[in-house]
Amino acid sequence: MRVELFWPHGLQKAEKQFLVSMNDSRILNAVRLPARLNSEQVAALLNCHKDYIQILIRKNLLTPLGRPSHNATRYFATQSIERLLQDEVFLEQATNAMYRAVKAKNKMSAKKLGHLEQDEAA
Repeated sequence: MRVELFWPHGLQKAEKQFLVSMNDSRILNAVRLPARLNSEQVAALLNCHKDYIQILIRKNLLTPLGRPSHNATRYFATQSIERLLQDEVFLEQATNAMYRAVKAKNKMSAKKLGHLEQDEAA
């Protein structure tokens, strides 16, 4: 995806790309984080997949800024995320929530496969 924006003449191409999208490696190596982080950036800081951020929101472990609609980009306050990253209790609760989500997903998948195998055997 290419984003065309008006840039001052002094910025180099690498600086422009950095400002437009901070991917996982850039967010982890940033000297100063932006004030708001999107779900992918928070996932990189938590060392998890971006899909788990939705689970953490549902479990009230993370709170997005404002009241985004269900299909909107969710942003999080960097200050609160940094505070949570230092909280061992939060990290344990988040990890357990992710484990439970994977376990539930695998259980559902196994049920579906079980039903398919029974249908094929009949």
